[in-house]
Amino acid sequence: MSFDLYRVTGTAGNAGLPGAPILHFDLLVHAQTGSVSGQATITQAIAPPNNEITISNVTGQVRKLGFGAGPVTQVVALEGTYGQPGPPPTTYIILEHFRAAFATNAQWDGRGSFDYATHVVNDVPVKSSEASVAPIHTLYGVVIHDTAVSGDLAKMKEIAARAEQHIAKTPEIAAALPELKAAIAKAGG
Repeated sequence: MSFDLYRVTGTAGNAGLPGAPILHFDLLVHAQTGSVSGQATITQAIAPPNNEITISNVTGQVRKLGFGAGPVTQVVALEGTYGQPGPPPTTYIILEHFRAAFATNAQWDGRGSFDYATHVVNDVPVKSSEASVAPIHTLYGVVIHDTAVSGDLAKMKEIAARAEQHIAKTPEIAAALPELKAAIAKAGG
């Protein structure tokens, strides 16, 4: 079982264009499956509350293209939701959807589009600001779940110990840790 993850941070948008919406993304990619999770922020030089939108539940998929070594070697699809305040004087929150699609090289540089609420941003530059090529072993729900079902007692104990060390920083681990401990007990540990 592979736990190889890499982190990608970057932007999509016309950064030099005044008032242009810019998508800032911070993602973890599971190299073996192409699954993506992370967060994003859309910033724009306009009046609040829409000048900064945080999307904390970004998920998606990276698909490697199996041909050539041209400028585009992968396609990326992302989605998520975020809450926006209703019109004044109401106090309710409106759930809005976010989607993005990129065509990039292996370093996550290329072109893409994204949409949020009623806004559509087409054919803008995508630039990575940091890409970790070395695998990392970040604890999050999928890693804990995969470990729990693996049956590998040593790996389950290792991941449980790491989860307990970092539990205060990541609420996703707190939610998934009981499942891992149950699997350890079931496996005889």
